[in-house]
Amino acid sequence: MRQSSQSFNQWKHLNYFAVFVLTCLLMLMSKAALPYHASTAQQLEDNATAARTSSGESADPSTINGRSSADLTSMKAQSENLISCGALGNPYAYRAGNVDEFASPGDSASPSAALKAAFPSALGWKNFDDPASDRFFGHTFTGLPANIVQARLEIRMKPGNGIPWNDSIALAFTPNSLAGAWSMFIADLPANASHTWNPGQSPRTFSFDLSSLPPSGTRPTNLIAMLAAQRYLDVAIQDDTTVDYIKLFIWTCPLRLNFFGLPFQTLGQARLDRDPQGSVVVSNFGGRGEDGVEIGIGSGAGFNAHWDPLDGAAIPNGGYAEMRSFGVVDGAPNQFIGSIRNTKEGDSFAVSGDFKPLGAVAYEIRSYRLGRLVESHTVDGGGGGPTERAPFWKVNRYWSDYHVVYCFDGLLFVGIGFAPDCPCGPAVSAFLPCYVITYDASNPVMIGNSLADMVAIKLVTSAPRGVSVDSLQLVGSQIPRVTLTGVNIGYVGKPHHALGAATLEPFGGNLTVANIGSSGLDGVSVDLGKTDGFNFSFDPLDIRGLARPGSFIQASAAGSLNGQPDQPLGSFKVTKTGPVYMLAADFPTAGMATQRIQVYSDDTLVADLPGHRGPVGFASSWPRKLGKLGGGTESFTSDFEPGTFFFINGAVYRGNQVRVMAEQVTGVVYFNSAFTLQAAGLGEVTLTGLEATAAPGGIALRTKQPDSFAERRSRTEQALDVWRAARTSR
Repeated sequence: MRQSSQSFNQWKHLNYFAVFVLTCLLMLMSKAALPYHASTAQQLEDNATAARTSSGESADPSTINGRSSADLTSMKAQSENLISCGALGNPYAYRAGNVDEFASPGDSASPSAALKAAFPSALGWKNFDDPASDRFFGHTFTGLPANIVQARLEIRMKPGNGIPWNDSIALAFTPNSLAGAWSMFIADLPANASHTWNPGQSPRTFSFDLSSLPPSGTRPTNLIAMLAAQRYLDVAIQDDTTVDYIKLFIWTCPLRLNFFGLPFQTLGQARLDRDPQGSVVVSNFGGRGEDGVEIGIGSGAGFNAHWDPLDGAAIPNGGYAEMRSFGVVDGAPNQFIGSIRNTKEGDSFAVSGDFKPLGAVAYEIRSYRLGRLVESHTVDGGGGGPTERAPFWKVNRYWSDYHVVYCFDGLLFVGIGFAPDCPCGPAVSAFLPCYVITYDASNPVMIGNSLADMVAIKLVTSAPRGVSVDSLQLVGSQIPRVTLTGVNIGYVGKPHHALGAATLEPFGGNLTVANIGSSGLDGVSVDLGKTDGFNFSFDPLDIRGLARPGSFIQASAAGSLNGQPDQPLGSFKVTKTGPVYMLAADFPTAGMATQRIQVYSDDTLVADLPGHRGPVGFASSWPRKLGKLGGGTESFTSDFEPGTFFFINGAVYRGNQVRVMAEQVTGVVYFNSAFTLQAAGLGEVTLTGLEATAAPGGIALRTKQPDSFAERRSRTEQALDVWRAARTSR
């Protein structure tokens, strides 16, 4: 279990409540303001030069990524022209590593193969939070958008044992020529006022403006043009320094707009508007097929998009809507993965696809009706050009929902809502995505010989591939408009969609809900399907103690009450009131008059307080988990750090979990179907996992965090080794 950086002194001679309040005050007083600025790093250039020289490449730093100084000057001018287009608005953050103050176990870092190859002298590579000495840290950000005009890198790190005072940081674009595009000793960073980086020094948070890095020899100080051209970034640190997390903030021009918590950017001549219902209207499609919108989905484990049915009568013959996916293929970033097109052909609409980049030679088409597989057949891969696509099927109307699904262990990893198994059948060892199209369940279409309301497209490949989808494009030709009614990110097996002004930023198997303001309306809603008990965990809240009194986090649930679906089932709220945190629960629809409060220390019951009224009480820290018990008990549960103090009904208890159960319940809750997490004053909340049990007749949920792409790729490489060995032995 992760341990908080905060701990309580052991007092023996004061009463418990005095200890509780005094300790909380000391905690607040001890939080020193953390430095929040910096800008660079140096040494790794020696390794970079050696790597370039050994490969026969010029060591002249005036040539970067195969471009001359004149080329770079021109690129810089173009970047500056883009910046002049107007206000840049809020950035979108790309993240790596949990904000958890170097807690163990560490979080996975994903340095590209090219980055590792650029530093052959490295004795090994380590993950986030790893204090090991003499090992490099590296991470590669991929899937960055086009038209980048500004960027800022935030990184929190601390010197480890060994010889950290000569450690350095490099920002690079491997394998494109210069391995260390910019680098500097950490001790020499301008924000490092002491100009030291020695064992035992406190952690520091550094912020790098990538358009104005500190001068470091002849290295470039403005990386924006290169970042915009390459659309990825390597970060490398040598070699006795521990890294907690990295955030890369990106601004683009034209400005990317936040819809459904995700960044949208127009393509071609398309326009984006918001209608009174909150839907996003994409319009002004021409006939080239290049007009539309691009949606960034980060490193999420899936994607669901829903739109109003297209008006087939208003679309001429040959008009089409198409979804294209881009991402990482076998470690290479910014790759075109494939596309699915829906084309009007007379009175019917043909669905076709092209996934040649993944080696697709055929496609297994699996048709479902009300969650049950009704037919499966295979079609040939067809040609590679848009006019040569062999249609997968033809129906009498356009599809309205589109899903990118990943399947693991035979389970559905991103919920469609009613299919308990992966729509593409057993898990694919190479972790290829599965593409799913849905129609109106009340008006199914005929596909093959069966009526269906959902169709899954499983890729049949000549060789396994490792794939991670980072962004999707919705483009069209000769269509009037597309009205998007919802876009969800897949995480821990279920669709998540943003609330209020929040943004969703998936990374490394986690999901950060960012841009949380003070309104209390910002957060995330989760489609649980049919669950009994569940528990969402998250990284430490307000780990630097910056939240003001009145800041809060609130969990709400909805489900089946007395046979009626989608009914509110109550809420649980934790509010900062100063040195302590007030706990309150509400069960309005359950007919609750009183509450039963229980405090646990691990599995030991510390307090059992029936007949409670009003607010639950107070705690000495923020919670780490929020959820519901299930098992026929209408209750909320909240987990805290071990040793947390709770003040309830005038008494102080010590433990790590509070359960609030409704008494005198008049209703019957059959299952939970939705969970909402909203906050105010916290900036961001990072979800790290879900534990859930299925309701009777419901859908089993995955009960552990999703594997990172690096871990999935590692197993993919193992599968490739087995496949190659089998071919060689034949």
